[in-house]
Amino acid sequence: MAAMEKKKFFLNALIYFALFTLIIFAVSVFRGCQKNDTVIRPEVSGKDPRLGEKNAKVTIIEFGDFQCPYCDELAPIFKKLKDEYKEQLTIVWKDFPLTTVHEEALSAAQAARCSQKQGKFWEMHDELFANQSLLSAELYPKLSAKIGLNTDQFIDCLNNGETLSLIQKNVNEGVALGVDGTPYFYLNNYVITELMSEESLKALITTELAK
Repeated sequence: MAAMEKKKFFLNALIYFALFTLIIFAVSVFRGCQKNDTVIRPEVSGKDPRLGEKNAKVTIIEFGDFQCPYCDELAPIFKKLKDEYKEQLTIVWKDFPLTTVHEEALSAAQAARCSQKQGKFWEMHDELFANQSLLSAELYPKLSAKIGLNTDQFIDCLNNGETLSLIQKNVNEGVALGVDGTPYFYLNNYVITELMSEESLKALITTELAK
């Protein structure tokens, strides 16, 4: 009888341990992630850079900063997710340069938006993150040449501040929505305020696609 009680005790302990492990995993997946079916999401306009179709079932809207190290970690994850889910996923970029802590954030945002004027926002987006530790006024023209832009037009755009109002509009929108740092992004009605792993994001996307 004692042996049976001992066996039952260890079985119960194993069950409790498994449940505890499951809870910890769930917390790790959804930490920093809140879902609200009445959440007010950012408006997406034709001026917002987009990867994918606007009628995709899952939309990620990122308020990003090119000098933010966590945004840098997210960039290749988002790219892999877009390659995997194809037409089921669209990704939208909103500028949110943290100018008080990142001195090159605004200039980098301008470089990306000036590249957008020549149809190559995402190419510059990738180059800026790939060269995050080197961001500078000297770097941007070099990157523009690398991705095949008309460098003279690109430099004129930077010097004239042509895209500053567009960037400021994104910042104002983010502040009104409560964005207070980066990364900060929306995955449908989920509001995510910190770095998440590829596996965690896949779990959320799978949930949304199953609806």
